[in-house]
Amino acid sequence: MDPVQRSPEPDARRLAPTAAALGSALPADPDPRRRAPRPAPAGPAPRPGIRPPAAAPVAVAGATPRDLTRPPGAAALAQIPYALALICLVGGIVWAWRGSHDVGNGAGLVGGGLLAAAVARLLLPPHAVGLLASRRRFADVLALGALGAGLLMLALVLPPT
Repeated sequence: MDPVQRSPEPDARRLAPTAAALGSALPADPDPRRRAPRPAPAGPAPRPGIRPPAAAPVAVAGATPRDLTRPPGAAALAQIPYALALICLVGGIVWAWRGSHDVGNGAGLVGGGLLAAAVARLLLPPHAVGLLASRRRFADVLALGALGAGLLMLALVLPPT
């Protein structure tokens, strides 16, 4: 029995002409930039199903419709909740600094200020909270509420002296 018979024709892949071999036979391209390979993208390849974050909006000269609906002093008024929380914080620290018998009262003032800031962050619209908005609303309310409740519990637990 005859082992595997080979065809007398050579393998088509081996005889396929390459671009380098046909360099002079290829027609000249009038615009060499079109045929240039694109550079590889910088950074790691994106994972399937995950889109990159959107680009930040570009500032355009002129007022936007949202800016036209706000009164002129709205930006300053948006800082009032933050200023009240800051006043309670500083006042509570100063009160607690006065002596060991006032630590509970100072902790209560700071805790109350933080709880008030959490309520303000929860109820006010995003353009009216000013510097209280440092993260998402849920994270801000959770952090301010937990710290405020903890300091109020500390103020209640500390024995009066």
